[in-house]
Amino acid sequence: MKKTEKIIPSFYTQPVEDFPERILEEDLEKVTYLEQSSLRFWYNNQTENYSSHWHSAMEVIIPIENYYEVVTLQNRYYLNVGDILFIPPGKIHELISPSSGARFIYLFSLDQISSTSEFTYFSPLLMNPFVITQTTHPDIYQSVYQIFMQMNEHYFQNIGFRELSIYSLIFQLFVCIGKDYYNPNKNQPHLNASKQKEYHKKFGEILLYLDANYMEDISLETVAAQSGFSKFHFSRLFKQYTNSTFYDYLCHKRVQVAQSHLSTPSMSITDIAFKTGFGNLSTFCRTFKKYTDCSPSDYRKTFLKMNQEPQSME
Repeated sequence: MKKTEKIIPSFYTQPVEDFPERILEEDLEKVTYLEQSSLRFWYNNQTENYSSHWHSAMEVIIPIENYYEVVTLQNRYYLNVGDILFIPPGKIHELISPSSGARFIYLFSLDQISSTSEFTYFSPLLMNPFVITQTTHPDIYQSVYQIFMQMNEHYFQNIGFRELSIYSLIFQLFVCIGKDYYNPNKNQPHLNASKQKEYHKKFGEILLYLDANYMEDISLETVAAQSGFSKFHFSRLFKQYTNSTFYDYLCHKRVQVAQSHLSTPSMSITDIAFKTGFGNLSTFCRTFKKYTDCSPSDYRKTFLKMNQEPQSME
């Protein structure tokens, strides 16, 4: 893909010379971070589109001049100036650019954050892309936007302790979003403070339980009973907190783990299917295809080829 040369403002040029181009193998992009880093930001004013692809990094897009369009398997996002789109790792997406304009694009690894015990609470939020705008999130929009502008300053101006400073801001970002997402006055406004706290605690326990037992034959009825809820009350509560059905969340979790296992050549796809809680191979393949738009074997083939013989996109 040959890019049109555009003038980039000097204060938004990459902090290193000869920054590598995109590395793409079929629809998998191997993110080229800064050396000895897990960050890559850029001021993007290209007019070319990016065909459907995915990567293991978290991606955030903020248009600053003109709109920008992003298409995923489930949705089409038309971003206005200032809108903030979060694309979780592993999500296939296509980028459609207008004939002019600019936007900031942020790519960063979640490894440093996912090792914390409370990261489980973000699993429902990271199932699908989501947008933060002044209209949809008036209580936190300005804070979230300013955090990204501070990240720009540390990244592009090459300020000391760059990566540590940026990751401290990323932690602030997730705290800000998490507190808003789990605001009891939004989730259960009709309940008193004591009951809201109880539900929040139980919901956290449910997510931790699913994280630890996804490989087992788990049923909605069993988890509901263990949580002290009726089946129907549990279903409503789970949907309210995660914006997902119980089984959709569980399948998504299993596919995420399977993606990690597929990077290990010694594990057979059949073994991976059973290790991740699927009753048979056909169900595993069908479910994996639903969430990733490719078969487990194609996913493994592309992943291994990418990590053995990367090819630079010019």
